[in-house]
Amino acid sequence: RGIALFVGSSALILFSQTATAKGGGGFMLEPYLNYAASGSYEYTAKPLLSQPIDASVTGPAFGLKIGGNIGGFLLGAEYTIYRLTGEYDSCGSNCDAKLNFDGMGAFIGYAFTPALRFIATYYVQLTNKEDNSEAKGTGMKAGIHYMVMSFLNLGLDYQTYNFDELEPAGGITDFDVTGNAIMLTIGFPIM
Repeated sequence: RGIALFVGSSALILFSQTATAKGGGGFMLEPYLNYAASGSYEYTAKPLLSQPIDASVTGPAFGLKIGGNIGGFLLGAEYTIYRLTGEYDSCGSNCDAKLNFDGMGAFIGYAFTPALRFIATYYVQLTNKEDNSEAKGTGMKAGIHYMVMSFLNLGLDYQTYNFDELEPAGGITDFDVTGNAIMLTIGFPIM
């Protein structure tokens, strides 16, 4: 894992130095805040649950993009921490569930103008740790972002995620959490 991080970091530095040397590019560092304004997920855990449970999702997330750009193309790594709340649709009051997970992925994108860009991220690893168990999965995010000022970026993203591994399984033979959300984004580009 450490070797992969070193190789990835070295590639990003080389990419950003090449971009800067050729002009029209450079290093990218952008912390951001997300808010899941609308979303849902389906939870399956057989034989514990006889049928899947549906829930609506809202809540914050925050993260960091680090990478480079050259000729309008964007490439880099992204890390996000989610703190979502799920409200089960088939339940009365006090049926909220926390969906706290973090994700590491790679993004690609294109800047149509200096202010308008499209970015897509593939999360190679999503991890949800609770009490004595850990769920793992993958996800994707894609969106349009508009730079209002040099230090403020507003965006709209569509996020999907799927957890299909549970350790320890504890007798659960069929585990799956699949969801999506519309994310409002505020980014703070530093470079």
